[in-house]
Amino acid sequence: MFAAVSGSSVATAATIGTVAIPAFKGRGYDQRLVLGSIAAGATLGILIPPSINMIIYGAMTNTSVGRLYAAGVIPGLLLTALFMLIIVVACWWKPESRRGRGAGALGVRLRRLVDLVPPIVIFIVVMGSIYLGWATPTESAALGVIMSLLICAAYRTLSLKMLHECFVTTVSVTAMIMLIAAPRSSSTSCSG
Repeated sequence: MFAAVSGSSVATAATIGTVAIPAFKGRGYDQRLVLGSIAAGATLGILIPPSINMIIYGAMTNTSVGRLYAAGVIPGLLLTALFMLIIVVACWWKPESRRGRGAGALGVRLRRLVDLVPPIVIFIVVMGSIYLGWATPTESAALGVIMSLLICAAYRTLSLKMLHECFVTTVSVTAMIMLIAAPRSSSTSCSG
């Protein structure tokens, strides 16, 4: 889910890795299985919308980002199902790889599902506005930012320090994207 919301494989691997690896290690799960599932799951950020790579590709090739998103959903879901199947088969094949203890009672885990509501809401707003034709990908990204700010305010985590970190990250990502897109822009202007 984080890969789908963030749209970046690198961000997903870094964020989920820093949170999940210590938690799985503390519960005794096989490190190779954990690292493999995090790395494989992070790659879904490229396929499952909203994908930063699809936005860049769409902009560089004049392809509809909405159509690219629609084309990425089924392969992304198929890969998700295959990754889960591979984990089940690996645990069946090598029972020692599933030696970890669970995250708690079913009731506790179900109560924790509430924490998934904010990312799901952001995803629905961003993707819904694109698929329904209410907003372009750029406008829907702005809607995602507004939703994120509202959620941060509701959770009382909105601060100037957090906004500063967001601005710095935005500038860094934008600079990287411009480095990718700039050679294309300069080569097309020289040939025309």
